[in-house]
Amino acid sequence: LAVIMSTHWLVRLLDRFRPPFGWLPFGLLLGALACLAFSVLDVGWVSNDGFIGPIMVVGFVGTMIVARRVRRPAVAWLLLIAAGAFLALFLVADLWPPWRVAQAGTAAVSDFWRIRLALFGDRAAGWLAAVRGGGRSTETVVFALGLALAGWWVGALLAWSAYRARRPFLGLTLAGFALAANTFYGQSPIYWAVFFFGL
Repeated sequence: LAVIMSTHWLVRLLDRFRPPFGWLPFGLLLGALACLAFSVLDVGWVSNDGFIGPIMVVGFVGTMIVARRVRRPAVAWLLLIAAGAFLALFLVADLWPPWRVAQAGTAAVSDFWRIRLALFGDRAAGWLAAVRGGGRSTETVVFALGLALAGWWVGALLAWSAYRARRPFLGLTLAGFALAANTFYGQSPIYWAVFFFGL
């Protein structure tokens, strides 16, 4: 049975892509991060908050890879900052072109991106003008961008503290504070905090 299991394609695949320190710590850290993501989703800070889970996971996994492969911390963080800012803007501005636009060619995709970025810029400028004038705005695009960036950094710092600094409790403490703030201010269900501390 052991010989059959060792030659199974799934076992070989899991062994080939085995994260540093094994699958168990990876799963526990990712599970703790998922508790924070689900807690934020339960509050519903913005209407289009479907980006929060993916950006946290990509921030975590991407940083885990960069932390192990890039020797110089300054270069690694420069890459991570650029990737996080790009991904946050890409998801919040909804720059993923629909299939029909992608099939139409490069010019159609370029036009789609130009229109989406102009819409994002217009919405952000409207919010900024309202804030500068001392008024109020119901526009949530700037808050959504901040939420996306915060999600990226929590995931990135959790992976960096675990896989580069080898002190996972630093990243878990940050994620715990974020979860506590979200639970307190957003009235998120308490069971996400229970699951988080259990993990």
